[in-house]
Amino acid sequence: MVRVRDIDSNINYYFIEMTPCDIFGIIVRTFGLSLVIYAIWYLVYGIATMAGLPEEAPGYGVAFFISGGTYLTMGSYLLRGAPGVIRFAYPKQATGDEPD
Repeated sequence: MVRVRDIDSNINYYFIEMTPCDIFGIIVRTFGLSLVIYAIWYLVYGIATMAGLPEEAPGYGVAFFISGGTYLTMGSYLLRGAPGVIRFAYPKQATGDEPD
């Protein structure tokens, strides 16, 4: 629900209806954001490992970069809306057709 105030101080309420496809899209994007945050942590830890800061994990910097890059790629795809995933989950609504 969005509340908008007119110039003459009348308050009008506009209801925005969300379909299950829209809600699923928000969930997918939220999961994508968590993957991007996780990827940033991996990449920063990979840089620290390559610099030799944590002494308990020498030589694992490349593994952190590969994992971080993978999570960053997957998270970026999900943040952009993951059209393939949403089209698979809701084939009629994602293409613009009305559900039966």
